[in-house]
Amino acid sequence: MTDNLLQCGNILSLAAVDLCLALACGLLVTDAWLTGKDATPDAQAAARIPGLIWPASLLLALLATRFYLITSTMTGHAEVAAVWAAASGVAATHAGAATVWALGAACGLSGASFLPRSRARVRLQTALLLTLLVLHSGMGHAAGGGDFTRDEMWQFVHLAAMSLWAGAVMTAGFFAAPRMLAAASCIDIHYLRNLSQVSLWSLAAVALSGAMRAWAGLDARIANLLQGGWGRILLAKLCIVCVVLLLGFMHRRAIHAHGKAWTLPQYMQFGRTLRIEAVCFVVVLFLSAWLASTELPGS
Repeated sequence: MTDNLLQCGNILSLAAVDLCLALACGLLVTDAWLTGKDATPDAQAAARIPGLIWPASLLLALLATRFYLITSTMTGHAEVAAVWAAASGVAATHAGAATVWALGAACGLSGASFLPRSRARVRLQTALLLTLLVLHSGMGHAAGGGDFTRDEMWQFVHLAAMSLWAGAVMTAGFFAAPRMLAAASCIDIHYLRNLSQVSLWSLAAVALSGAMRAWAGLDARIANLLQGGWGRILLAKLCIVCVVLLLGFMHRRAIHAHGKAWTLPQYMQFGRTLRIEAVCFVVVLFLSAWLASTELPGS
């Protein structure tokens, strides 16, 4: 397996892990909104959002793939026998141990999806998702300066906020909103207000933690933004984030301007632009994975 193929596999698998984590967060919080006291009785039936079993199971397979790729990269051998022989040594490293523990948490998240619906199940799934986000924070550049550092803390804040924000928007754009429109020709207004509020607070956390991580990644020199691959990828990511911010502003303004007096064309237009925002988030997550797999300026 060539270095280019390994690099490509690392980027794609990391992007897929980020996507699964975001969707799991989005599905969990959306389910809570649609079953809350403010939701209309038909909201959940109309939305028909999927459960956590499929992102959790896919996450399990992806993390196993990630461990294989990490081991192949560290040893320089892609053969299964060589990877298996080196697995225990790789598992003793910080990134390897984080991946192994994440595999266990993903297995627990998948198993918890089969439990009957209850507050205990939601609390367990939330705890496992937070554990996965903490462990995932120790698998990239943030772990380069040591174990459990300030960089890893900022990375966790960034990952958690981005997963919540992106996951909520993707769940709304790909699942909940289109199905509500198809079933009832409207989108539950309480659901939209919850989505708007969570997006606003997540944006604040993403902006703060992202600025801290980017400044450290650029070696405290803004000129590095245009030098090297890492800076250019970051610039591309920031451009897509600007599109997301513009769409989010439009959506928040529409939610508060229309109140409950929406027309069907307004709902349809909102659903289309929400889907565009969800696609933009998929691109952002891919670029984030590319950043995490690219050498930092000055390294």
